[in-house]
Amino acid sequence: MDFLFKGYNFLPQPKQQIAEETIIKLCDKLEHATLLEDRRAAVLGLKGFSREYPEAVIAGSLKGLIQSLRKDQQDSDILKVTLETIVILFESHDSSCNNDTSLWLADEFVLKNENFEILLDILKDTEFYVRLYSVKIILFIVKYRLIEVQECMFLSHDGISRIVALLDDKRDAIRNEAILLLTSISNDNIELQKRAVFENVFDRILTIIHNEGGLLYGNLIVFDCLVLLQNLVRYNYSNQNWFREMGFFSKIKELLDEVFNADEIKMLQEKQKLVNISTVLEFIRLFVPKETLGNTLNQNAILKEGVFVRIIELSFLFDVPFALQAEAVKTCGYLIKGNIDSQKFFSKSFLSLNNMQFSPKSEYIIIQHLFSIALFSLKSNFSLRLACCHFLQSYICCNSSKQIDILVYIIDMFKKNDFSESYLCNPLTIILVFNQGKKSGCEIWFSCVMLMHIIEENLEAKKLIREIVIGDPSLGEEPVSCIHVISANLVSSLGYSFEYRASVAYFMLLIFWLFDDNESVSEFLNEGSTVQYLISVLQNSKIGIILQGLAAVLLAIVYHFTDELSAIPRELLKRLIDRIGRDSFVNRIIQFKEHPQLRDCMLLDYKENIDDIYFEDTFITFFRDNYGIIRKSIDKDPHLSLQTKKISIENEELTKNNAFLANELERKELKLQLLQEEKENYIREHNTKVENLVMELEVGKQNINDMEKQFIQKGSDFESSLKKFQEEINNLLLEKKDLSLSLEDAKKELANIVELKKKEAEDFAVIVNDLEKDLTYYRELSYEVSDLRSLRDSLQLQLSQEKMSLESFKNDFSQLKKQEHKLMNEILELKDQKNELEKKLKEIDESWLLVVEELEKKRKRDKCRLKELGDIVSETDNESENDQ
Repeated sequence: MDFLFKGYNFLPQPKQQIAEETIIKLCDKLEHATLLEDRRAAVLGLKGFSREYPEAVIAGSLKGLIQSLRKDQQDSDILKVTLETIVILFESHDSSCNNDTSLWLADEFVLKNENFEILLDILKDTEFYVRLYSVKIILFIVKYRLIEVQECMFLSHDGISRIVALLDDKRDAIRNEAILLLTSISNDNIELQKRAVFENVFDRILTIIHNEGGLLYGNLIVFDCLVLLQNLVRYNYSNQNWFREMGFFSKIKELLDEVFNADEIKMLQEKQKLVNISTVLEFIRLFVPKETLGNTLNQNAILKEGVFVRIIELSFLFDVPFALQAEAVKTCGYLIKGNIDSQKFFSKSFLSLNNMQFSPKSEYIIIQHLFSIALFSLKSNFSLRLACCHFLQSYICCNSSKQIDILVYIIDMFKKNDFSESYLCNPLTIILVFNQGKKSGCEIWFSCVMLMHIIEENLEAKKLIREIVIGDPSLGEEPVSCIHVISANLVSSLGYSFEYRASVAYFMLLIFWLFDDNESVSEFLNEGSTVQYLISVLQNSKIGIILQGLAAVLLAIVYHFTDELSAIPRELLKRLIDRIGRDSFVNRIIQFKEHPQLRDCMLLDYKENIDDIYFEDTFITFFRDNYGIIRKSIDKDPHLSLQTKKISIENEELTKNNAFLANELERKELKLQLLQEEKENYIREHNTKVENLVMELEVGKQNINDMEKQFIQKGSDFESSLKKFQEEINNLLLEKKDLSLSLEDAKKELANIVELKKKEAEDFAVIVNDLEKDLTYYRELSYEVSDLRSLRDSLQLQLSQEKMSLESFKNDFSQLKKQEHKLMNEILELKDQKNELEKKLKEIDESWLLVVEELEKKRKRDKCRLKELGDIVSETDNESENDQ
């Protein structure tokens, strides 16, 4: 057998040339055959070659396949095979990563709009595989030519409606592919997103999510639906207004209610459930983007529909997983930013959730809770800790008085120095009381971030914290300012490599604080050793780029915002920096800007790996916005401040007034910005309503046109019927005239007859009396006849009922007859079986009697023999034998 197999392997195999020739013949047959059976056979042949020779099939048959889709749409069999062949061609090149051929295949559909329209027309076919393959082909085309497909969909008057209609398909495979297709097509295309929304896509998607089990029990298809919802509302304010005005937030609340209706919150530990709920929270955040302040309408709608309550519960329930808590806290921050009503509602909801009563000091309870999470949670909860920091930023955003209140609170708690929770869990305590190796760098990092948010764009807050003094002179301690303590802690942390994160945190805080704050810069320069140490950091090549870059940025800010009253004047700073060299100094700043930790850091994603993150996004935004000032500061003339600044009491007062007016102007501008954004939202909302009204008007016009056509049709029918009635009326009038003439003649004749009959009337009077008597008698008879008729009708009704019952009885009787006949047959069969059994029994009895007689004879013979042998046989034996 091995020899035979080896011989078979040496036989000449079919060459590719033969296959290509066959493909060419099949392509020719597909394009030019007139019989449907021939084209079907050609497509089946091409399908067989499409996996092994896809390039040859595409080169020769692509136009023929598209032509077949156009000509043979009525034949489901050939249509199915043609679509399947195209799917195989896409899949073979998709798996082999041959993008050129796939692009060629996709271009054949999108470069000619009529070819793409064929695929959309085929979606009307309800056959399973035809519809499924059509959607898959469009998905493949979208993968390679998304923009072109979006243009084709834009030109198609009902393309989106056909795809959206697939969401109602009861077959999961088609519906799921339609969801993916809509997600791809609607990506970054505002117009197609609007068209999809006009097809009631929101309601359909939310219905699918509910039918698939909601957020808790839904599988991957629920996640796909949520991604599609995100695509439809991302940066699309018209769709956001539609979603809000149509009350769909109530359905989002129902989805979140299912989470709290679950028997155990521990179910949320499953990965898919976490992903689903996190995606819903991300969807909600799209309505209140962090970069804008004019989100009042959406924030109020989310608050009104009860969604905000559920998010607060997710944020601060103890059994909720940390990753989900982080997303919920992040969403809460978006919902309260710049909205006083939402902030008050959050405070009350948080206190009621923790069984506390609202009081003037309740706000500090919330702040202390945020501090405890952000500063003393586990290292693995980095995302939750950072979310609390950003929540604090949103909580005090655009509210300078709240910033001051919180800062005063943490300063008072720090000054108590009573080692209570409010003292230990305090950003100032962690920042100022630095014990090398005793504190985690993460605690210092989060403390600096929270303090940055508290003093952000608030000169009064910076002044308050600058006035903090460490050390009690009565105890012989030297008083040290807050800035000097932070600077000393920075210098101490730079001396230990394991305090790297603490060094970065102190640098971020000082850079954020000293920028555009001359008094703080002067206070910082009162300790010259700090500047000397920063210069040494820049000169030490063993220190990394990040720390050298931060040191260069801090020195650049100090150089730019110092004045001649500082302990170290700008000229001396210039000479110190010149030791490093101007180019080297600037290069440190440029290298820091281009470092991946700063360039690629996207903290909005809340990464779980804290080792990859050193900079908070507020600092990153601040550095990018002011990079030009920082980089060019070293080129500033050191004598500029001496030539232009003359400090006096009047100038100080003027500066204070200018600062106050600037704050007022900033507040007015912020209010104006909020009003402007509210105006824009109001205009967008009304534009949406106008668009909706225009759509309704067009629908109304169409209805009016239909009604006009119906009215015209009814009018023509009415006119025709009116003509018929008119003709009938004319005929009746003619008949009336004839009758009137004949009536006149009859009257004349009647008058003559009356005269003649007057004489006879007396004779007939007696007859009339008799007739009246007969008439009364006949009337009585008529009453009896009517009674008899009613009796007859009732009897007929009873007779019909009796007939129906008789018919049913007949049917039952016939069925019984059949059953009787069947039973008789069975009885006869049983009788036959009985006779046979009786015969067999009789035969058995006869044979048994014969056996008994033989045994009796044998017994007698045996007795005789025994007697002959002299043995005595008793009668008892005989009796026992007889008994036997």
